Amino acid sequence: NFLGGMRSELAVPIIWKDEPLGVINLESPRPDAFSIHHEHLVQFSAAHAAVAISHARSIQVVVWNQQLQSELWALAQIGDAYGPLIHRLNSDAGAISAILSEINFKYEHVLASNPELRERLGEIESKAQRVLEVPSRLKRQLERVQSFEDLDINRLTEQVLFRLGSHESVLIK
Repeated sequence: NFLGGMRSELAVPIIWKDEPLGVINLESPRPDAFSIHHEHLVQFSAAHAAVAISHARSIQVVVWNQQLQSELWALAQIGDAYGPLIHRLNSDAGAISAILSEINFKYEHVLASNPELRERLGEIESKAQRVLEVPSRLKRQLERVQSFEDLDINRLTEQVLFRLGSHESVLIK
């Protein structure tokens, strides 16, 4: 009785192209419960199960590939849309920061005697630094996106610009 009362068993492997996918296992408490007819019936069922499992796996791979292609396409669109913008922002804001550093170094004596000018240059530097933050802010926002179908580039840009305090002067089309 160590087999749980089972006295007959019929086990047929589910195989597709020499790859084992599973087993159909029948048990009975009666001795000699399964005939050759049962064995052929279960083999027939196992063959159909193998085809069904194989097709399901194929469909799963196709769906996964389509999803991957869709996400890669979305990433390419983001790169096409934001690559030039990010490059331009980095170039211009970086140049402004470099020029301001040069002005602060060369004209330190003038700036020391003119606190208002020093303050205005500090404001320009602060704005340039905020613009330089745009790429990393966009990246962090994109990392939070769960699905590329839900991605709204304009809304994402507006959020970043709002956080930078530039939203009043920028129109997104």
